[in-house]
Amino acid sequence: MDGYLKRLETGRERTWILSIDGGGIRGLIPSIILDKLEKVINEKIDDGRKPLGRDLRIADIFDVVAGTSTGSIIALGLTVSDEVDKSKPKHPASKLVDIYEKERNHIFKPSLPFSISSSFPLKFFCTKYKPDNFEALLKENFSRKNNEICTLNDIVEGVHVLVPSYNITKKEEVYFNNYPTYRSTDESDIYTSFSIPDVIRASTAAPTCFPAKEISKNNYIDGGVFMNNPSYFAYRDAQRIYKTNKYVVVSLGTGYYQEEINHLTSGGPAYWGLPFLSLTMNSSSKLVEGYFSNNNNDKNPNKLVYDFEYLPIRPELDRDTSLDDTSQDSINNLRNVAEKYIKEEEFNNLVDKILNYWEPKNLPS
Repeated sequence: MDGYLKRLETGRERTWILSIDGGGIRGLIPSIILDKLEKVINEKIDDGRKPLGRDLRIADIFDVVAGTSTGSIIALGLTVSDEVDKSKPKHPASKLVDIYEKERNHIFKPSLPFSISSSFPLKFFCTKYKPDNFEALLKENFSRKNNEICTLNDIVEGVHVLVPSYNITKKEEVYFNNYPTYRSTDESDIYTSFSIPDVIRASTAAPTCFPAKEISKNNYIDGGVFMNNPSYFAYRDAQRIYKTNKYVVVSLGTGYYQEEINHLTSGGPAYWGLPFLSLTMNSSSKLVEGYFSNNNNDKNPNKLVYDFEYLPIRPELDRDTSLDDTSQDSINNLRNVAEKYIKEEEFNNLVDKILNYWEPKNLPS
């Protein structure tokens, strides 16, 4: 509880918000960037001056962590707490890199054998991938030694998480979170008891790729259908929870590339599957991007003073990479995109801002 109260102190200057877009296998890009961020910051902090007496993790730096679809894997993977020390995260960012690089073919397991999936009629009546292996992988990484599955109550003390999904049973947007006392909806308090694997499956159930996830008699699909970039909603919630002068919003994309879609002019359902999903995700991300960027850069002296600083990390892909392209060539390309970005000035500026302005939380007594 001490760590939680320290994060709510009104005297702090900044609240740090991390938002991670959806994008399937392209989640490898933000995972590599966050892994590098952890390592660079710890390299630059002298061991004798580390505020927590150990290496800093992403969950130590950010107060609110939001993620949609594949971003939910990263967001919850970096904020689930250690089994013994609830103020410490269980996984370093490098763990998420390993999941995308080494477990990708377990996540994307075809629903039908190749010989059957190539059959024209059958492939329209089932999702492209089975969730069995994916769900087993989630339970393995989000469980305790006694095999108890972690819930949204098992997030690092004082960190708030937000995961969008869509409830197709009730036809409504859903925001899984671990901060019920700050939400106005009557049902928000039930989310903290939901298991993290279930929440991730709900937010990653991309139409045509994975079947909807049933939780408590409700069926959920990918949050990217309406909110691929959750940074604005995370910022709005942070304003309700924390009383600080500035909200620093670090928004990580999964690589932007809008493929040529003129060939879909007269296309039917067989052609519009993944391109439509990608187009929807890109469009929703750009809407949020436009709001923050326009207000962030408005220098009109008569304009309202905004209380946020928006730091977008938006690497561009040099080729079309579908959400489910798990080929080694694709993985190599995504890694190259992330490593190229890490060398750019924007990344170094983010490191400098954290080193200069971040205020320690969860200080040891």
